[in-house]
Amino acid sequence: MDALNTLLEKTAQQDERAFQELYQILSPKLFGLALRLSNFDHEAAEDTLQEAFIKIWNKAHQFDANKATAHTWIARIIRNTALDKIRSSKSRPILVGDAEYESMEYATGVSSPEQKSLYEQQLAILNTQLTALPEKQRECVSQSIIHGYTHSEISQKLDVPLGTVKAWIRRSLKQLRDELSDTDTYGFPNV
Repeated sequence: MDALNTLLEKTAQQDERAFQELYQILSPKLFGLALRLSNFDHEAAEDTLQEAFIKIWNKAHQFDANKATAHTWIARIIRNTALDKIRSSKSRPILVGDAEYESMEYATGVSSPEQKSLYEQQLAILNTQLTALPEKQRECVSQSIIHGYTHSEISQKLDVPLGTVKAWIRRSLKQLRDELSDTDTYGFPNV
């Protein structure tokens, strides 16, 4: 973990060798993540990976090791780039199996047995809390966080007033955040 942080910090100083090493280490996993997020569209995943690494090069100076690991910071850039591409093409990812959990596991950068145990406990709590949400609220959270739909799109899709969708998502995320208050592993957006 520390090695990746160091490489990213060197990249922020425009160290091309560090950037190249960072790319060689992470690109296979990040391509897999981009592939899942782009509904297994190989070309879109390649584009996402290329755009994301350009953003990593240009924004590496914004990385703060006190706020996130290099894994988490970079995975968020990949995720956001993929979602931006999806939104711009008006297509949506279709999650296959446990792909959303695979990408969350990757994004957490779990490495030690203690971290893995904590992660598994948190994932179990998250799954329990998501299951406990009323069906339409759970659907709103899923459509927003996992699939990248806007609140307006969710409102239209579920035929629910926009204010209701916003309230459900806000309350659901607050409830999930409160339950997982000892960690920011999941990176829920502020509401």
